[in-house]
Amino acid sequence: SIKSRDNTLTGTGNLNKSLEIMKDEFGKMKKNQKAVLKWIQQQKDTWFCSDSRETMLCFMQLCVLPRARMSPKDALYCSRFIMLLSAFDARNFSLSFVLDIMVEKIPYVVVASSELEAGRLAVVYNDVFSWLGSLSASVAKSFGELPEAYKCQMKEDFAQQTVQWYTAFAQKLISFSSSEEYMNIRNTLIVLTTSVKVFPLLASLSSDLESKIRSFA
Repeated sequence: SIKSRDNTLTGTGNLNKSLEIMKDEFGKMKKNQKAVLKWIQQQKDTWFCSDSRETMLCFMQLCVLPRARMSPKDALYCSRFIMLLSAFDARNFSLSFVLDIMVEKIPYVVVASSELEAGRLAVVYNDVFSWLGSLSASVAKSFGELPEAYKCQMKEDFAQQTVQWYTAFAQKLISFSSSEEYMNIRNTLIVLTTSVKVFPLLASLSSDLESKIRSFA
């Protein structure tokens, strides 16, 4: 009928208008993203006074943790910002120290947090461990024209360091799950549930964690 045809045309017109609006908004977002990344590139070398563990600890305590506990989106923002600093090679930014702090210090914050906050911090761990796994697999590609023997050694060193981070974090979680405190066990399970696809990747750690979790049943 004429009426149904008119309704179809009207609906198509509204759809096209919505698509145009979305394309315009997407263009503005891309332009803003480009400007922000350019600003970060210009400012990144002024943010850290040294590459010491203390500086990275302050960064995690004052910048990352408060923001990450606000919401899942903020947690993801924090993890991606850590990755961005590493990718942009920000002066005095030490990814090694940041990961040390994540597996040695922050777990104590996780188990002392509320259930919602623990879930948000678990998002950070999940995202960073996922990225770390892919980074470990491709790290040798960033060594340029170095002899193959050096590349293999550096890749092996990085892989060993990654294993140490995974092991330290797993040991912390096993320790917390052995606690008599309900919050420790609950928040440990939240972290493990959130990051189950990316942690732990080692069979030995998986076995230890699984046997501990089965003891709760």
